[in-house]
Amino acid sequence: MQPAFSYYGGKCRMAKEILKLIPNHVTYVEPFCGSAAVLFKKNYIEPSSKYQEVINDRNGYLINFYRQLRNNGEQLIEKLEQTLYSKAEHELAIKIAKNIDQYSELERAWSFYVNIQQSFSSSLNKVWNISRCSKNMSFTWANKLKNLREIHSRLLELTIENEDAIKCIQKWDDHGVFFYVDPPYINTDCGHYKGYTVEQYKELIYTLDHCKGSFILSSYENEYLPKKWKKEFHELKVTFNSKIKDKSRTEVLSFVDRSRYIKDEKIKESSKKFGEILRAAS
Repeated sequence: MQPAFSYYGGKCRMAKEILKLIPNHVTYVEPFCGSAAVLFKKNYIEPSSKYQEVINDRNGYLINFYRQLRNNGEQLIEKLEQTLYSKAEHELAIKIAKNIDQYSELERAWSFYVNIQQSFSSSLNKVWNISRCSKNMSFTWANKLKNLREIHSRLLELTIENEDAIKCIQKWDDHGVFFYVDPPYINTDCGHYKGYTVEQYKELIYTLDHCKGSFILSSYENEYLPKKWKKEFHELKVTFNSKIKDKSRTEVLSFVDRSRYIKDEKIKESSKKFGEILRAAS
């Protein structure tokens, strides 16, 4: 399943590699969900008294979209289907985003989707994205909308939260929990957060280092990743082509499997043992 929208820093193109590494778990949590590309592409496991999934993001504008798509899906989808791919609609969406308290939750959700899908580089509040020759943007817009009803059904079974990522990790942490952690780039205003400081990143690393659950952390190589992780945990570098011509990016996936606490065979997600995946990746 494709995510509901394109998102700066989203992991659509890396999801296949990440999914190979996810160990057995009873609870799946994305503390920085964004477009939740990894969750939507992972194998579906029917929620039960023994399995659940959680998405979280501190961006209330984004989380309101997910909640409205879940709770008022048909109304929101119909409103979006009546929306043209146009500069006027895009300008209205940004106006709502900048005066958020003056509009209903449904209008905010409409604004979010139009804003991110019609903005340049899938970045909120940017200039309207126009392609004069290479792409039919109206066709792309209409095609994206087709996915929303399927996403609506998927969201009905998720827990959706809006809080700080570290608080989310601490709240859900336990044996049998898996966290896919994809924080913003540190010391930059790129993406949808207004910066992510070194101090915040260090606190995140400390939290993961002391949690009970399994995790995968996506990041670029940096001096703040603990040296002991290279010895005690597992690391995989994934290089992929950027959308920018002749550019490539290498992402470091730091991961630890603590799924030995899981005993129920019915809720094991991976078809291969984690050790086999590690040998194949090395």
